[in-house]
Amino acid sequence: MVTNPSYRWVIVAAGGLLGCVAIGALFSLPVFLVPISESTGWSATGVSTAMTIGFLAMSLASMGWGNPQIASGRARWCWPVRSSCQRAWRSRVRRRR
Repeated sequence: MVTNPSYRWVIVAAGGLLGCVAIGALFSLPVFLVPISESTGWSATGVSTAMTIGFLAMSLASMGWGNPQIASGRARWCWPVRSSCQRAWRSRVRRRR
């Protein structure tokens, strides 16, 4: 376990930077769509489908990682968002009955 508190922020910053690079790579697809299609031999539809699968994987991974963090209390700042979403869901379910 890391005992130096300032080093923890270096790890958080590095993770944030890597996340930004990953998202930037996915969102830059329109710029590189034609060169990627030509160099790989894939159609533009195939390359776009791969991007869609990447977005779906990121969303599922974020839900899979975020829910245990919220449930364990490690992500305290998420509680207001989660509770408001739960209230909205409950009111929607009640209206259907």
